[in-house]
Amino acid sequence: MSVSPAPGSTAVRKLCDAVFVYGTLKDIARLGAAAGMGVGPIPLGQGTVAGRLYRCRDGEGEYPIYTEGEGVVHGLVYRLPEPEVALRNIDRYEGATAEDQWLYFRIAKSIDLGTREHVTAWVYTGNPDHPAIKAACVPENLIPTGTW
Repeated sequence: MSVSPAPGSTAVRKLCDAVFVYGTLKDIARLGAAAGMGVGPIPLGQGTVAGRLYRCRDGEGEYPIYTEGEGVVHGLVYRLPEPEVALRNIDRYEGATAEDQWLYFRIAKSIDLGTREHVTAWVYTGNPDHPAIKAACVPENLIPTGTW
C-alpha cells in the first residue's frame, strides 16, 4: 500500500497531479473550494478503481469511505493545476493529517478511465487502524455497487 508521502517527500507528489474522488468531492465546485486553488480542477472523466466503499454516519452526516480490496469503486478523476497547494488543502479537508490522527491516507492508484486508458491518481483511503474507520467498515455498511 502506498501511503501519503512523509512530510518533505516530493518523489511521488511530482509524478501525480490527479485525484480520484468518489464521494462529496465529486462536485467540482466543492472540490475546488476544498483544494483552495486559484485555478479550478480539470475534469478527466469517470473512472474506476479496485476496492470497496462503505457508508459512514456520524454527527456531521453521511459520507463514503474507500478501502483497498476486492470490488470496484466508481468516481471521477480531476487534474489539479496546482497540485502541491491543492493536495495539502484536500489532505486537511479529508483528515489526512497527523492533526486528524490520520483518519485517511492519500495513496497513488491506477485508475481505469474506461477507454483503455489508465491514469495514476491520488485516492483517499480510510486508515484501517483509526477507530472511526474500523467502526464504519463493517459488512452492513458496505455499498455493493461501489457508487456513492
